[in-house]
Amino acid sequence: MYKIIKSVFAIVAVVALSVGATGAYFSDTATITDNTFTTGTLDIRINGVDTIAGQTYGPAAPGQVYTSDVYRVRNFGNLTAKTVLLSATETGEPSTLYGALSLKIEVPWGMGWLPIYEGNLSDLNGESLLASWEQLAPGVVKMFRYSVWLPETGESQNELMGQTATWNFSVEGRTN
Repeated sequence: MYKIIKSVFAIVAVVALSVGATGAYFSDTATITDNTFTTGTLDIRINGVDTIAGQTYGPAAPGQVYTSDVYRVRNFGNLTAKTVLLSATETGEPSTLYGALSLKIEVPWGMGWLPIYEGNLSDLNGESLLASWEQLAPGVVKMFRYSVWLPETGESQNELMGQTATWNFSVEGRTN
């Protein structure tokens, strides 16, 4: 019995060595070298700069509408912006005037202007500027303008007299 077990171990050892040698004999390696991953850039600017001074309107009475200059939005990067969002943020002393102001955002359309947002200034949070643009490819320039006013309510608005509202517009480009 001992001879049989010894013979089985010898056979297993010979088979293991020949399988290992055969596996090594039939092995080969190929290499893919110099793999590189580089991200692109998205660089959205208004009128060619990252930050631009806004406009000052007033003294205004309810119902007076003020329309901004035309702003040019350009992608100076090398990736296409598939989403371009416009938001407003109050930056001055908090005031009830900021929440009372109405806003209309327009983009050129044909021979005129297409409104893409009309509502309260304080509610402008991530409104798409691509309603008519579809995307903002590198080097492409798109335009928008805005109008702002304190609506006439037909009631006393004395609590808003003498107030000032200050805000920033932010244009954010995204690749998705």
